[in-house]
Amino acid sequence: MKLSQLLAPLNIKVQEDIEIEHITDDSRKVQPNTLFFAIKGLIVNGHKFIEEARKKVL
Repeated sequence: MKLSQLLAPLNIKVQEDIEIEHITDDSRKVQPNTLFFAIKGLIVNGHKFIEEARKKVL
């Protein structure tokens, strides 16, 4: 699915319409074409893993 299709209900436009093949909130599972959600939980703050997830796809 294209990123624009996922965001269309929110009326958000994208600059680069990439293909999304996976969705996860676990940075260890990030691979190319993964949409990573950084979620702040009670015990773990997913924002701490954004850079780790980004490095996996660059």
